[in-house]
Amino acid sequence: LAASSRRTGAVITGRFGASLVLALLAATGGLVALAVRGGITDIPRAVGATLLIALIYLSIGVLLGTLVKTEMNGALLITLAWIFEVFLGPTLGPASSWMTRWFPLHFPSLVLTGQASGHAGSIGDVGWSVLWAVALSSLAAARLMATTRPAAAPTHAVSGLAMIAPSARTAPLPAAMTTTEVVKQPLLRIVLPATAATRRTASLRAGTTAVLRAGMREYRRNVVLWVLLVGVPAVFIGMAVAVTLDMPSPINVVEGARHLTISLSERRIHAATMVPVTAAFLAGLTGLFVITGSAAGDRRLILAGLRPSQVLSGRIALIGAATVLTTAVSIGVSGAWYPPRQWIVFGAANLIIALTYAMIGVLIGPITGRLGGLYLVLMLAFIDVGLGQSVMFPSGPPAWGALLPARGASRVMIDGAFTGRFDEVGYLLLSLAWLAGFGMASAMVFRRRVGLARRTDSRSPSPGKSSAVRPVALAQG
Repeated sequence: LAASSRRTGAVITGRFGASLVLALLAATGGLVALAVRGGITDIPRAVGATLLIALIYLSIGVLLGTLVKTEMNGALLITLAWIFEVFLGPTLGPASSWMTRWFPLHFPSLVLTGQASGHAGSIGDVGWSVLWAVALSSLAAARLMATTRPAAAPTHAVSGLAMIAPSARTAPLPAAMTTTEVVKQPLLRIVLPATAATRRTASLRAGTTAVLRAGMREYRRNVVLWVLLVGVPAVFIGMAVAVTLDMPSPINVVEGARHLTISLSERRIHAATMVPVTAAFLAGLTGLFVITGSAAGDRRLILAGLRPSQVLSGRIALIGAATVLTTAVSIGVSGAWYPPRQWIVFGAANLIIALTYAMIGVLIGPITGRLGGLYLVLMLAFIDVGLGQSVMFPSGPPAWGALLPARGASRVMIDGAFTGRFDEVGYLLLSLAWLAGFGMASAMVFRRRVGLARRTDSRSPSPGKSSAVRPVALAQG
């Protein structure tokens, strides 16, 4: 759009204007929900603080959009920033932690909730809020202008097709490849022989192992994914424990056949309860990423001769490995602060929650895609594990949380974290039932997703006739 430098300003203004309209709509929706749910006592303060919060995160989104290469990575980064702000900031956490004072929404959140920070100095909480908004919006505008400004035209314009030599486009295949075709995907090579013998003799274990190995080679080079799986649990849970006040809080547990109310440190409770929230969100993202990122490749594998069960087993094994990793990191960080009373029970409960949400990610991926699925997984994990199963409410977990998937495993997790004897057999069976149900549903969705490939394969010409698609054997390497 910015064909000349004179139009750069117009383009930037248009983009900011459109984004600002969306931010205003989101802010209006939040204010309406707040007014309906709990009422607003100070309308000017609530409206002003909400608009500042919207402007701040609009600017952060613009900055990330100019720095990252894909919209998915940008969405992930801004989502993680928002999670840190919500869970560790003054809205749900303490208002005086020195670590959270550096968060952009620290002062606007205090203004919105009517709290006085006591550490704003002469500029005041409102002044710092305005300063954050002005500074970030100015930086975002400058960055957007720098990336939008038209570059100098190249001296020699060369067509992409002209760069391919005619001989390279028309030359026949080498003799060694006259009976085979090679289908290339990122980090995956499939060799297609001329006969159907390998399709009938390929074993489930060999196909599953090959798919798993190829997937591991692909995702081990995704730096953002590994930062999510390893770095986020360590930083998020560690900061959550560090900023939580060390003061007693009541919690309901089952000891033997008795229901008891005991008093524990809020910091210890927070250390345990943040593990399933973190593991559920990241495991859901893993399932979402793997199943959506491999859709085209999976269809090709089915057309190539692998059975759907082989491909599905390989994908599930990859999702399971990543889920175990992120759950283990989360448990390790939490246990370093406050070891659970029953390590095995505590770890198993968190792993069940994580695997359940990994299957949820597999389910919603084909429906919403990556970007929509990201926010849907976040919302489900936050509502279910973060709110519906929270034991930090004065009256305990809300009744509506019993209808959600994490209720059974959350009760098992509480039993393993704070009691010395396992007493939640019923809740364990409930959690396994949820996991089995989502697992079967995921398998059905996967088979339906690749069903078109199988139908296409069944209508392909016989091996004796000319065909563009032939049976395959999965090559190693």
